[in-house]
Amino acid sequence: MNLIKPNLCIIIVNWNSQAQLYKCLLSIKSADKTNLSLKNIIVVDNNSRDKSLEKIDELALNIKLIKNKKNVGFAKACNQAVQYSKAEYLLFLNPDVILENNSLTVPIEFMENEKNKKIGIVGVKLFDESGKVSRNCARFPNSSRFIEMALNLHKFFPQKIKGHFMLEWEHDEDRLVDQVMGAFLLIRAEIFKQLNGFDERFFLYFEDVDLSYRANLSGYKSMYISKAKVFHKAGGTSDQVKGKRLFYVLQSRILYYFKYFSFFVSIVNLISIITIEFFTRIIFLSIKSGFKGFIEVLKGYTLFYLNLNDTIRRMRKHE
Repeated sequence: MNLIKPNLCIIIVNWNSQAQLYKCLLSIKSADKTNLSLKNIIVVDNNSRDKSLEKIDELALNIKLIKNKKNVGFAKACNQAVQYSKAEYLLFLNPDVILENNSLTVPIEFMENEKNKKIGIVGVKLFDESGKVSRNCARFPNSSRFIEMALNLHKFFPQKIKGHFMLEWEHDEDRLVDQVMGAFLLIRAEIFKQLNGFDERFFLYFEDVDLSYRANLSGYKSMYISKAKVFHKAGGTSDQVKGKRLFYVLQSRILYYFKYFSFFVSIVNLISIITIEFFTRIIFLSIKSGFKGFIEVLKGYTLFYLNLNDTIRRMRKHE
């Protein structure tokens, strides 16, 4: 009988998460750990301006705290943390996640099973305040999917057009998927290091899509496990800055286009973002959120135009 338990490092990137981070850490402390060894928890704070770090010392957890002098983005902060980990498994966890009792044991047990050795990444069921399951697993982007999204064709013709997220599936069973959401992303450390971690050109969003795609190209699949679940606040801390969140989504999508698709396809998608999608977002968000939604779209696109030089710089950074 093997008495050596698999070891885990949990990495949390924090930015103005207020009480959410404390509740997340508290849930880690109380979660079942019978079949694993929690080596440490690494919290990377991206220059928060609130009091989210104030009470974490009270929890008596093995926490390493890294304080950045500026917000370096999610991908870079995660890569920072991994440098201080020697665990076999890495769990990237959003601070707005609250674990349930089996949230750690079930996925680790799955990964330890010899027949699952080609599974590189695991995600679990996410549910919100109302108990609704978030259908968060996604397909890898292809040359046409983003244009379909820009036109909102997946909303007009949901039976015929499949969008980025797997909304047609209830997420009530275990399944191999292209990508699981980065709010709870468990990965074998050796694979993460083999892939050189997250691509730091993605400041926020699509870093998890990119990582999963590169893992897939290397022969490692992603698995969604429905038997374990966690609470996840929809929107998270980015709800504080919806206009800025939209900017990062648009920027990261463009970076992804130019990384994986031809120049022509990337340009077509870029044009669709700044023309067609601008108007479809205005229409849908105005209907959903009224004048406030309209303003947030304008803020996002204004930031997008003001930061075009930064987007181009990020495209060229690793050429």
